[in-house]
Amino acid sequence: MPVRLNTIPGPKMYPVSPSYIKWGSMLVLLLTVGVAITSLFASDELVKNSQYFWCMACGIPVLIWLLLVAIRWLVFITYQIQADAWNQRREEVILQETRRGRRALQILHVSLLVAIERDEEEDLLDAFLNREQMLNARFVPKSNNWVRHSMVPVLIGENVSCRLSRILLQQFIEIKQQLELLSENFHIKVLLDIHTPLSEAEIIAIWQDEWQKNGLPKAHPFSTSEPGLANVDDWLDNHIQEKAVLLVSSVYLEPENLATTAESACVLLLANRLTQDELIPRALLHRPERITTIEAIATGVEQALDWVPLYPEAISGTWGAELNTEQRAVLLSLNQPFCQERTLYDLDTFLGRSGPVAPWLSTAIAALAAIYSQHPQLTFSGVPNKDHLWATVVSPYVIPLEHK
Repeated sequence: MPVRLNTIPGPKMYPVSPSYIKWGSMLVLLLTVGVAITSLFASDELVKNSQYFWCMACGIPVLIWLLLVAIRWLVFITYQIQADAWNQRREEVILQETRRGRRALQILHVSLLVAIERDEEEDLLDAFLNREQMLNARFVPKSNNWVRHSMVPVLIGENVSCRLSRILLQQFIEIKQQLELLSENFHIKVLLDIHTPLSEAEIIAIWQDEWQKNGLPKAHPFSTSEPGLANVDDWLDNHIQEKAVLLVSSVYLEPENLATTAESACVLLLANRLTQDELIPRALLHRPERITTIEAIATGVEQALDWVPLYPEAISGTWGAELNTEQRAVLLSLNQPFCQERTLYDLDTFLGRSGPVAPWLSTAIAALAAIYSQHPQLTFSGVPNKDHLWATVVSPYVIPLEHK
């Protein structure tokens, strides 16, 4: 559930305190009227008895004034107490929601497989930083046409089930050591975001087969009603206290429309900061901010930075995936240092469109950039065929001094 501080009602205005001048003037006026009325209607005997006369002329007005003052004071105190209670509760809600918004997940492991192969993570990152062109011409017999497409170099020419098996095998080999270092009371929850021509049942069968072959610990499936970073948003709200890790396995193979698309595979191992202290994180994934309209991009970016919190100048790179032309134009018009041509890395232009796995791909690349640059990174990932996008900050993990 997205955190929306701007939907919290505003503070209640405090009542205006009674004016001493006005109430003093009212007392003088009541005394004057009291003396005048008593003088007009008093009997001769009452006039002669000056003590009784002045008690009647001034006493009654003073009693009326005191009654009005008491009523006015009670009204003032009542509204003051109500305003205090409302504003105190409002501050508590703002603090509670801000703390909820500033939750983050540890990134314990990140690995990435795209069209180019590099032996070292840093070399792969350099290819992205240099915007190395990975889209290559490929002939498609079905349409008898040439298209630009980037392909994961794993068992090219084999059927998709063999390719998926090999990719999952490679992911599991890379992640096995981290999973085995976790204590036995940690639950492993797995989010499969795999998009291939295979059916869901076939994908799950291949995944389970490779998982069991590698002798990995028991895993539990995890998913929400929405795809992508909505799962991270939900995890931060509902699973932040659990002794569990979230393993995201993301694969995009052989999309139906190959033109300007990119095959990719990445794996992220995420953990709760409150319950996981056995492994040293490599980076932190902060709460993603969902931006629903073009007009809300500026405020959405500001909110995503505030969840860290972070000044815009601290961002050294921005990674965008599945952004449409209008979204990209608005980002460049923000006039922020992280949204300039030199700092905005549009993955669609040199890697290819990553479709539904765009959030995980951009997050994985941003994580590598944060790890090796030791500067926070910002990601923007669009949703195919929809207007909204997600903004997320990935920051390097700083080891506390007492652990050094």
